[in-house]
This record gives sequence, structure tokens and C-alpha cells, in this order.
Amino acid sequence: MKKTISMMFGAALIAVGATAFAADTTPAPAPAAVDGSVKIGVLDVGKVLQESPQVKVAVDKLKAKFKERQDKIASAQKQLAADQEKLKRDKAVMKQADADDLQMKVLDEQRELQSMQEEYVRAARLAQNQVMGATLKQIDAIVKDISSKKHYDLILQRDNVAFASDKVDITPEVMAQLKDAKSQG
Repeated sequence: MKKTISMMFGAALIAVGATAFAADTTPAPAPAAVDGSVKIGVLDVGKVLQESPQVKVAVDKLKAKFKERQDKIASAQKQLAADQEKLKRDKAVMKQADADDLQMKVLDEQRELQSMQEEYVRAARLAQNQVMGATLKQIDAIVKDISSKKHYDLILQRDNVAFASDKVDITPEVMAQLKDAKSQG
């Protein structure tokens, strides 16, 4: 993604430079703006996602949805720790058969805990990706709307730009529209 945007920015700079260089010898293509300049904006996607009311609501819903699983995992961790401590503490005084049984129980608990954790991570990641996908689509639509209304030729992500002044930053506009969309929806 970063390479694509960097290549687009580089291509835009080359196109502007080539247009200026070729103006004396060949007809220039139609300019991007009335005065021949390219209007560029910058968006801090990370900030938008961090401060988005939609993401905050979604995070709260995900926490509630996965609370029961988190509690089960915490309980399994406590049980495993207790059994490991018991095995470590009492192994020398236990019958060999009892020690072997407890050792097998600890191994089974470890496998079960690992399985629970892996499933939790997989499900949480899937749910998070679905939420983020919907939010990113909404952000993309807002950026396209702003670009169209304000005649931007190129919008770059702040992370991919060495410097951008605040006057080209559209992040506050995107945030305002996200907040408006949240209050309407």
C-alpha cells in the first residue's frame, strides 16, 4: 500500500514536471486544475481510526462479545498454574501413578489452553477485521466525497509523507463527517 501511494505520488510529480518541461515543444495535456496545479491533501488514517466514534463503539461491542471467552481462558490459566505448582511441590511425596496422572492432566490442560487461546485470537482477529473493513469503507467514501467537492487530485496517507503542512491535512474534515455519520446513524 505504501509503495503504491509512493509510486502514485512519484508519478504525479513526474507528470507535473513533464508537463512543465514539454510545454514549449508539445501540447500539454489538460491541466488538473484551472491554474495547472495539482491539489494534494493528506489524511492521518491512524488518527481517524483511533478517534472514530464508530471504532470506539465497535471495540466496546467486541470486548463484551469476547468477555466470556477471556474469562474461560483466565480460569484455565489459573487451573493450569495451580496444577503445575501442585505437581512441582508434591511430586516427590506422591505415588508414581498419581504423579503420572497429574503430569498427564497438566499436559492436557496446556494443550486445551493453547487451543482456546488460538481460537480466541482467530475469532477476535476476524471480528476486528470485519469492523475495520466497514469503517475503512466509510472513511474511503468520505475521502472521495471531500476530494470531489474540494477538487483534490491526490490524497496521501500522512504515514507516507515526509512533511505536509496543516493546510493540506483533511483529517479534521474526515473526522467531522464520521462524527456526523455516527450521530445520524
